[in-house]
Amino acid sequence: MSRFSPSPVLAVLSALALVACGDKDDDTGGESASFARVYDEVLQPSCAYSTCHEGTGSAGLGWTDESSAHAALVDVDAIQISGMVRVSPGNPDDSYLMWKLEGAEGIGGDRMPPDASLDEERLALVRDWITEGASAD
Repeated sequence: MSRFSPSPVLAVLSALALVACGDKDDDTGGESASFARVYDEVLQPSCAYSTCHEGTGSAGLGWTDESSAHAALVDVDAIQISGMVRVSPGNPDDSYLMWKLEGAEGIGGDRMPPDASLDEERLALVRDWITEGASAD
């Protein structure tokens, strides 16, 4: 009676299949797309300075901390486009914030930030955060 013993190739293929079925690798480096990261890596360095969204801020989007920024964005009506919200949890394509960051056709005013567009990694971080529900956590 012969005994079946899997080949090393089969063992490697099985291991690769298990890895592929795990968590998907995203554009945010595998880290959670939390609002803390969005605030620290996107909003603070690119948006929250004196001429844009600091203090009272442009378009009613002024913030001095993470909590006020989240409250000003999620489920809040967009001023420039009637019928849209700034951030629609779970729906980045229906979120005016993404339209402004990506420079979508039909936005009011200019693409944000005005001096330079965000790199793909930071855009992906915002998109992933919205897709995951746009929580304050």
